[in-house]
Amino acid sequence: MTLEVTVYNPMKPHLSKRALIFIDPGAQRSFISAELADTLKLPIVAKETCRLTSFGEKCAKEYDSDLVRINLLCQAGEKMSIVLNKLNFLVNPLPHYDLKKLTQEELNQLKLITNVDYRQPDILLGMDIFHELNVQQKETLPSGFTISESRLGQILSGSGQLDEAFTSHTLYATSIFVNTIIEDTEDKNNDSLIINDFENNKQLATFFGLHSIGMDDSTLPVDEDEIMKNFKKNLTFVEGRYQVALPFNHRILSLPTNYRHAKMRLASTLRKLRQTNMIKEYQKILERTINEGSYRKG
Repeated sequence: MTLEVTVYNPMKPHLSKRALIFIDPGAQRSFISAELADTLKLPIVAKETCRLTSFGEKCAKEYDSDLVRINLLCQAGEKMSIVLNKLNFLVNPLPHYDLKKLTQEELNQLKLITNVDYRQPDILLGMDIFHELNVQQKETLPSGFTISESRLGQILSGSGQLDEAFTSHTLYATSIFVNTIIEDTEDKNNDSLIINDFENNKQLATFFGLHSIGMDDSTLPVDEDEIMKNFKKNLTFVEGRYQVALPFNHRILSLPTNYRHAKMRLASTLRKLRQTNMIKEYQKILERTINEGSYRKG
């Protein structure tokens, strides 16, 4: 849920700006980007150590944060004064739909016709502020989206169908590597399938880390000139068709394998067979399959 709101410095109201606000009921605290806070020269009311933990993460990440006060101009004209944690980076670009530019006829279409604006939010409002926003569902559109009313204005949320001719954006994807710690405590001497890749539990955070929910600035610079040179170099015309080689990344020295996943699966299967007293029967099936030659090597 995103919307644009006028925000300003409580001590210097002439320092104001239209800011993109992301309403996130899943966040416990509310934040503001350092760029916006510095632009408005917001007064610092306190300092604290902010501990951020994302879903599934055991270890919180600590950030030194300033607490700043800002005023939001509500839809009815009144002000809302709130205190936010100041962070250098909040989330990756999110879609913003300007409902004021849409007519009722356009809203009633099966596919919503609108230009989606992907921008990085300036402010993230969590549950500590959510109750003050008075967000209430108004209607569900034929496209599947939901319009809600709030003190800050109307919000378009949910999932629905868009007219593809009017949607054009870039998606940024990050890959994550999983390091797991699994230990089979049953009958260790028989199968030697103890999996203990890293004893530090912090490694588990790489799966559900802050970057996976967009709270780490993982956007890497892209050399467009290099990409175009590589494209032209590998572009050929063969039998009336264009052919181009895939842009392999030569900087990657090694590729990940499914070794750990396969090992974990084997350990899990053995544990299950021991619990159900089926391991001997399972072994007989394997031996019969090998003797009959009805197996295929991977």
